[in-house]
Amino acid sequence: MTCFNFGVKAVTASEAGILARILVDKYQPRVLIYGISVRDFDDDVGADAGRALMGIPWTQYYQGNPSLAGWLSHHSRAYGYCLTLTSRFDDGDWSSHRKRVEERLVRRGYGPQKPLGQLPEIPQQVRRRLGDFKTSADDWAGLQQVVELKEQGVQVILVEMPIPSKYVRVLPDGEQTYTTFIGVLEAYARANDTPLWLSNSEGLVSDDQWADHHHLGENGAEAFSEWLGYQVGGLE
Repeated sequence: MTCFNFGVKAVTASEAGILARILVDKYQPRVLIYGISVRDFDDDVGADAGRALMGIPWTQYYQGNPSLAGWLSHHSRAYGYCLTLTSRFDDGDWSSHRKRVEERLVRRGYGPQKPLGQLPEIPQQVRRRLGDFKTSADDWAGLQQVVELKEQGVQVILVEMPIPSKYVRVLPDGEQTYTTFIGVLEAYARANDTPLWLSNSEGLVSDDQWADHHHLGENGAEAFSEWLGYQVGGLE
């Protein structure tokens, strides 16, 4: 099975519903795996970046707001290469960030990160947002858009993404809130006849296998990937 990763930074479930429809229409995959964590259902976590993505011509074109740039982004590879080339002459923060990412890329576009050996403290900004965690109706609607892609012949699978213990503890009521969230998610998956693979109960990743408070280190990524590959290998 050939797999492609379309993970996008700071996108919540509401935006994922739109992106998933674009990907399915464009590439027609046999299986769509959507990784879920609590941050995907809280619009305050990374909301600005996700909303910015929804405003670019590429996504606007698909949402019924046509433009020349939107049409070109969907139909012209030359235009895509032109955008990439132009960005390389940008001396801003994004250019520097892209350069750092590209320097650590290895085969198939994977960029391993060195584990710290211990989980760092959760940044105060993230603590404040998670401390007031509440799910968003827009994000549940986005998840429903993802699940409904089954009607196009795609096998949709939901996967609970690894989450560090400190991340859980800063939620209101800590472990109880996370357990309740997973319970609601399980009930939702059953009601929609959609597989939900739970990873955190497997003890796959320890706190010393994280590169920062929400990115897996190389050894943590290997452990999770091996587990996920085993699950995918069991698909019919």
